[in-house]
Amino acid sequence: LLLRVDSAGYQAERNEDNNLRASAAIALTLPAVPDLVIEDVQVPAVIEAGKAVTLQWTQRNQGEGATTRGWYDEVYLSSDAQWSNSDIYIGALYTNTALAAGASREVSLSLTIPREYTGTWYVIVRGDAYDALEELHDEDNNDQASTATVQVVVAVEDLVPTAITAP
Repeated sequence: LLLRVDSAGYQAERNEDNNLRASAAIALTLPAVPDLVIEDVQVPAVIEAGKAVTLQWTQRNQGEGATTRGWYDEVYLSSDAQWSNSDIYIGALYTNTALAAGASREVSLSLTIPREYTGTWYVIVRGDAYDALEELHDEDNNDQASTATVQVVVAVEDLVPTAITAP
């Protein structure tokens, strides 16, 4: 630790060379922090837009400390397997349960994809999307895309008459 007095030189002194002192060495230890990663994003081959679907993924804490507060995972549709600002947000999940160092858990989220997003997409999950967790060095490993694409199609209803009433 260093202490410097009159660092701007405002005080006139006979000896300017004695304004700096060093302490004895001190040990600093960083706290154990989590490192949240998303793995194994599971998507069906086909999703019918406008109907509920359940997506699944694994949250894993590969850090040395437990999570100590809640965080949001966000889910996007993407034309490629890399998240960008142009990807389409489709839902989020808030988690407020501690995840111990080295632990993982299976997560599922039910949502409905709007009809205007038909096409072929990757699903990307952004873990700790708002950086609520202090993760020391590894904030760039929180996103994971599905390995397979999903085909989002317009749901086609199959109307079947169940009763006929004649006049």
